[in-house]
Amino acid sequence: GGFSEEVTFSASGFPPALGIAFAPDTVTTSTNPVNLSITNTDLVTPGIYPLIVTANSTSQNVQVALQLQILDGNFGVVTLWMAHWM
Repeated sequence: GGFSEEVTFSASGFPPALGIAFAPDTVTTSTNPVNLSITNTDLVTPGIYPLIVTANSTSQNVQVALQLQILDGNFGVVTLWMAHWM
């Protein structure tokens, strides 16, 4: 068996003008993909910003530190993939 607790995703550390959303924001198995959407990049000054992604469950709290580099506020879809959270 694999991991089967409810996991809730959140993010912190990013500029307040950015929109950060997870879809879905909660999963119950380690095989469910979770999409992270970043919006309003045109409202942020180009630069490098911290982005801490957190996955919380009853027994575990996992954080992944990322750096988000905004070069231009107008760009297409970016896909990040982490094969295994827990």
